[in-house]
Amino acid sequence: MRNFIFFSFFILFIIILWNYSDENKHLIKIRGITMGNISYNIKYLDKEKINYKSEIDSILVDFNNLLSTYISDSELSTLNNVDTLFNISNELYDILKISDDIYKATEGSFDPTIGKLVNLWGFGPRKILKTPDTLKVIETLKNVGFNQIYFDDKIAVRNNLNIYLDFSAIAKGYAVDMLAEFLIRKNIKSFMIEIGGEVRCSGLNKNKNWIIGIDDPLESNSNFPFASVSLVDRSLATSGNYRNFYKKNNTIITHTIDPITGFSSKSNILSASVFHKYCTEADAYATAFMVLGLKKSIQIVEKNTNLDVFLIYLDENQNIKKYVSKGIVNNINFLKEN
Repeated sequence: MRNFIFFSFFILFIIILWNYSDENKHLIKIRGITMGNISYNIKYLDKEKINYKSEIDSILVDFNNLLSTYISDSELSTLNNVDTLFNISNELYDILKISDDIYKATEGSFDPTIGKLVNLWGFGPRKILKTPDTLKVIETLKNVGFNQIYFDDKIAVRNNLNIYLDFSAIAKGYAVDMLAEFLIRKNIKSFMIEIGGEVRCSGLNKNKNWIIGIDDPLESNSNFPFASVSLVDRSLATSGNYRNFYKKNNTIITHTIDPITGFSSKSNILSASVFHKYCTEADAYATAFMVLGLKKSIQIVEKNTNLDVFLIYLDENQNIKKYVSKGIVNNINFLKEN
């Protein structure tokens, strides 16, 4: 009798293992466009073979209607046109709280109130590329500073009515996390979600780590990555100036605007790839590190056990160098040499 019970338990154990093995789950692939013209790619393993594209698209539409500056009646656009917004959504409160935390951690180098400066330099919704004069930049800087925003879980207040909030530096990462939480609620444990280059991975891809490529910051049209990294239950966000810039009198004006000076960032970092459990935080820190430069970025990473970075930068002799923090040194594979 005992042998029979043991044998039955053993068979049940094998069946459970088989049912939960990634090898017996179907790989679902979903692609689409969001936030205007940003592509997204999602892969997940599901033994039920359910395609959640319609639900995912609905989540992304709702997200856009909340936090887009391109939609005139979005929740964020409404806040940008009033002094106080009551009954704010959970999503707006969440993104305000995360932004405030990273604003403080980076001493203002990540600042969502940089919106008017972004527009001034021509990287906002209208995309009118121009180089403003110094006096205009100084005047606009008076209306930059996340410390001029008050919020709690019910209201958001612009203490300076000229403040303009723009979450474009964190929006893709936050959307990735929203979709990750959706898949987790559907009991999907193995997935890869990518929106506009920002990625979050969970579990394994058919019993292997998810492999993500990192672009070469000096070859904007290259389809061959500079490096690849294996991700397990972690997010990756990369910021660089190679996709969004223009030239004025042989000077490159990058989309990374320094909230402290008001001018295009002169950081020695060419590309900042940030690793964190959540893509929202990775996205925000990647933006901040492009402003802060190598030394200050490393200092922040060394104080935060949740963060890792892969930085590509120029040394004092204009040579391309790499910095990889200890937490990911064994997960990264360089595909190109300097």
